[in-house]
Amino acid sequence: MVVVSPGRLGEMADGSVELGPKTVSGLLEYSRHWPGEVVFVAQRRPDRDLQALSFDWPQRSALPIETHLVDDVAATVKALSPRVTLAPAEPESRHLLGLSGATVVVADYPLRVRWENQTIETKSKWRQARVGLGLARRWAALRPLLQQAQGLQCNGPDTFNAYARYNPNPLKFYDSRITDDMLGLAEQQATHFEEPLTMGFSGRWIAPKGVLDAIAVCDVLQKSGKDVRLKVFGNGPLGDQVDARKSETIEVVGGLEFESQWVPAVMSGVDVFVLPHRQADSSSTFVEAIGCGVPVIGYANRYWKALRAEVGAGWTTEMSPGAIADRIASLTPEQLQEARRAGLEWMKGHTFEAEFARRTAHLREIASL
Repeated sequence: MVVVSPGRLGEMADGSVELGPKTVSGLLEYSRHWPGEVVFVAQRRPDRDLQALSFDWPQRSALPIETHLVDDVAATVKALSPRVTLAPAEPESRHLLGLSGATVVVADYPLRVRWENQTIETKSKWRQARVGLGLARRWAALRPLLQQAQGLQCNGPDTFNAYARYNPNPLKFYDSRITDDMLGLAEQQATHFEEPLTMGFSGRWIAPKGVLDAIAVCDVLQKSGKDVRLKVFGNGPLGDQVDARKSETIEVVGGLEFESQWVPAVMSGVDVFVLPHRQADSSSTFVEAIGCGVPVIGYANRYWKALRAEVGAGWTTEMSPGAIADRIASLTPEQLQEARRAGLEWMKGHTFEAEFARRTAHLREIASL
């Protein structure tokens, strides 16, 4: 099986590759279930100073599977002649169709999410019109790929609802890093949901993710006399505005390593996640919070509305911090416990191991293995 990177990667002079731990763990999990060799192929990024990035990139010799950084992905895939190629659902992947074996594409979120981002981040009608035209052209190129690929894997219910109709072999999956062991720890965690109630936000500090809305929720609750705290995890362009709000009530935690830092901090220190996403991106934070035993409250965007209906591990509101604050103020400890239990029960079938087993079984079926 060949797994094609969704983005270009760089390589430093010492042989280390610009490959994050999430990608490495996913490749390892594919190789556990695939009855043969797994090869990772990425288009080479133009030269850049990777030393400036504070990340311990893995050495190519230490990577768990064979890795190719190349200038021509299609030529490399053709030479490798795999039984199945797993590639991003982007128009550029059309060059991989028919080269060798089956081609299955992965869609993380619908193209319309990019339009939502633009309408949130810019009010320029000229800019919006230009972006809209570009996305229309991109969809005209993407749709044939969805139709012609032998399989399609969709991250989350909104992506599945948007794209599954175009492919004969679609699969819905849930992207998260919550393992069976992590879920077991979450089930053992004692919770009380007593005041002060600790809220959490995690993700990129950008407008579409709603980090400033989460802070506004805390402000509204405090003004109403509710005893709450907010922990803000992550980082991003709005960092100066987030840092300016540090206080005894608002703790700016920043970015944490997932397994050793983020998971323990969330399990032991957060009662409810506030994720006021104005876009319907298939963010893994929703599933990962649920997998830590933390209910979620967020805006009723298409993704969270559909996921919440399936899981029952939280609440949706209209898109205003006041609406989220009102809902949190009305919640009882019993309601929070019930949402926590529902999420943990659902998560038993959707851990990191369970999802990759299903995804690899889907690939094996398409490749007739």
